[in-house]
Amino acid sequence: MGAFEDALGNFVKGFAYTGAVKHLLNRGYSVERIMQEYDYRLSREEVEKIAEEVRAEQEAKSSSEPAPGKKAKDTDTR
Repeated sequence: MGAFEDALGNFVKGFAYTGAVKHLLNRGYSVERIMQEYDYRLSREEVEKIAEEVRAEQEAKSSSEPAPGKKAKDTDTR
C-alpha cells in the first residue's frame, strides 16, 4: 500500500474510533475493559495513546478550573 493509502487508512480509523474510545474512557472504562468488550480495529498501543490524551485533557481542564469554593475572576471590564 502506498503512503497516501496508509495516511487515509489512519485518518479513517482515527475518525471512526477515537471519539468512541474517548467517550468510554470518560465514563470510567479502562483500556483493558475496552479491549475485552469492544471490537475496535485499534491496537492496545493505540487505545493506550488515546487514554494518555484523555488524561492530559482532563489534567489541563482541572488545572484551569477555579478551586472549589472560589469564583472565577470577573472579566467584566466596564
